[in-house]
Amino acid sequence: MGTRKLLGSAAMAAGLAAPVVAGPAAAEIQELTIAVIGAPSSVNAWNRVQKPFFEETLPQASGGRFSIEATPHNEAGIDMVEATRMATDGVINIVNGSFNQVAADDPTFAGIDLPGIGITVEQARAAAETYRPVVAKRLEEVENLKLLSMQPNTMQVILCKGEITGLDYFRGKKVRVWAKAMGDYMEELGSTTVTIPWEEALPALQSGVADCGITSPSNANNAHWWEVLDSQMVIPLGGWAISFFGANLDWWNGLDAETQAFIEAQFKEVEERGWAQGALDLQDGIDCNAGKNNCQYGIKAPSGREMTTIYPTDADLELHSEIMRNSVLPDWAASCGADCVQVWNDTIGKTVGITAPAP
Repeated sequence: MGTRKLLGSAAMAAGLAAPVVAGPAAAEIQELTIAVIGAPSSVNAWNRVQKPFFEETLPQASGGRFSIEATPHNEAGIDMVEATRMATDGVINIVNGSFNQVAADDPTFAGIDLPGIGITVEQARAAAETYRPVVAKRLEEVENLKLLSMQPNTMQVILCKGEITGLDYFRGKKVRVWAKAMGDYMEELGSTTVTIPWEEALPALQSGVADCGITSPSNANNAHWWEVLDSQMVIPLGGWAISFFGANLDWWNGLDAETQAFIEAQFKEVEERGWAQGALDLQDGIDCNAGKNNCQYGIKAPSGREMTTIYPTDADLELHSEIMRNSVLPDWAASCGADCVQVWNDTIGKTVGITAPAP
């Protein structure tokens, strides 16, 4: 699949170590205390992107005019859904939310991150970019949030007990999922799906409540899934877990134009770094789970716990496309409606060469 070449080019293009984004001078912006809830503290999206941005980059760029109170959602004692509700209600100012999770409020959001819509990080980003105006509008209308940035966790792969042999391996397996579309996909393969929050996933895998789980390789690595699982299959069965930063719309509309422009410029950096880190995390997470010496950001699986890595065969990719055409897209289209599907076909569908059927 050319993953290493892909990741290297994506990381350089996105500029992981990019300088502070230029914008309005700090002296022109308002003095603010900003409450933020971000990604879980165990993931690289927080530790390598969000934490340094909120603790160093943004306060420094503002010339000290911004005081940032940023907390990972697990340390705040709430999940991403509740954190998003808090931003919607104005309890906090800015939140890192998940499109797949707010899709419970409006299936339009799920369209940005359906399983298999981006086999490479470049494809995933290009597709998401065409859909930006759609989700930005719906976030304002449905969630009372101003879209500031979009970025992935990384490709959501599947990791299992036993040695995965291909997509047919999952028939009869209990699979941990966290979004409806990925659940629909796995059920087409004959799996039994169980929706389990992230914090409860490892105990569920240890106890046999689930045989397999869908997440990113790096998240699985940092959470020590390699202690209980044996193999990983690199195919986007759960999309790329694209998340967003959104600001409470009432708070946002109360800011002056210079401050709004400054914040938007700064969050462009979060987006660039987020996509770059997502690209790096894919291969690095795979390597760390496999116990390879070039594991850089995660935990090198110790001897005896190295995971086997499986890539899809041509037959797997054909079955993957068939499930997308015959199940995942029709199911999503039926929930979203004709107008929504037409917009998707004119944006993401045109970008990736897939047409969702009219409901």
